Amino acid sequence: MIDPELPVSLASEFVGQRSTVRRIFSRIGAQRPQSLAVIGGRKVGKTSLFNYLLSKDAREENLGSVSDYIMHGFSADGEAAGSVDTFLARINSTINATGGPGDSQYAMLQRIVEEMHSSGKK
Repeated sequence: MIDPELPVSLASEFVGQRSTVRRIFSRIGAQRPQSLAVIGGRKVGKTSLFNYLLSKDAREENLGSVSDYIMHGFSADGEAAGSVDTFLARINSTINATGGPGDSQYAMLQRIVEEMHSSGKK
């Protein structure tokens, strides 16, 4: 049974918000990807939405070639967000885990993003 007070973590449990999902993926999958913000009150489904967006099922359905995208998610709520160093370390870890060039130094982040872009990653 799904507890309505808790975020859903399985893609199969996520219901509704399909137009929102399509809009978000259309921005991520655009020729020139766009940034976006998801804003809402407590307990309205933001975390469930993000959990769904990160699922392989959702990416395959909305982006086609999932190997062209590196998706990374973590909580930015309060203490869980950590420092900029923690944020970059998490991104670096995700890039390394997907076979991309990872480096823990700030100066290398731009090079990493440029290399990913030139190889068709978004």
